Amino acid sequence: MKLKVLVVDDSQTIRKIVRTNLERIGINNILEVSDGESALRTLSANPDINLMFIDYNMPVMNGLVAVKKIRENKAYDQLKIIVISSAFDPSLMGNFEKLNVAGFIAKPFDLQKFNSTVAPILETPVEAVGAGVQKGVPKEDVIRLFSTEKPDINMNGKFVEFDFKNEKIKLEVDVISRYGSVYVELGD
Repeated sequence: MKLKVLVVDDSQTIRKIVRTNLERIGINNILEVSDGESALRTLSANPDINLMFIDYNMPVMNGLVAVKKIRENKAYDQLKIIVISSAFDPSLMGNFEKLNVAGFIAKPFDLQKFNSTVAPILETPVEAVGAGVQKGVPKEDVIRLFSTEKPDINMNGKFVEFDFKNEKIKLEVDVISRYGSVYVELGD
């Protein structure tokens, strides 16, 4: 299946992380927007989008309202939707499940969770989806975040979490030690 993906999140860092991981598994036709209203306009202008990642908590129009509006339109019946959010609770998940979403990824997410959620949707073995190892966060995002505020840093087992006011970054400790940095320089 030829995929065209829409990533909807008000966090530029999360959009970049999702994009980078998708590109590492060979998905390059990716659009990005920062709120639910923009997602509706983008879907309308690009009817060939067949996979969408959407955050719940966003300005202008949250993810739940956007998904409800999307599901009201029969033209999007085949659109697979993955919800990415830090605001999961049983009732919220239930509301999204009623709208036939394909999966959930809790933020901050690790790449194993991302890959295991995406693999069945892509009908690809998890090992193949995980073949592109996340080496870090794009350098420009690290500079943007760390130059404006100091995060709380938490060690959680084999993960390091950088908790900024509005964004979180979660990386495996061995990724940081292997590459000597939180960031990775992404080439074309």
